[in-house]
Amino acid sequence: MDAHFETRPPAPILRHFISHYGGARVQGLTPGVNTTLPSRHAHLIISLDAPITVRQMSNEAPPAAPAATQTPPPVAT
Repeated sequence: MDAHFETRPPAPILRHFISHYGGARVQGLTPGVNTTLPSRHAHLIISLDAPITVRQMSNEAPPAAPAATQTPPPVAT
């Protein structure tokens, strides 16, 4: 595996909302392998190569039926 990581602070106006930007260039991993650790931070993953397909988050149940086919809950009157 070949990896290169960088971090940078955000613009001053965004620092209240964003702690830092981090980037990585990783080569040699099997497709579908996630190398991030659980944290309190949200991760935005962008590929500059092939598209990324997320089939299921590791801590979630399989996706439900599309919203248009779900029955809305009853409304109390």
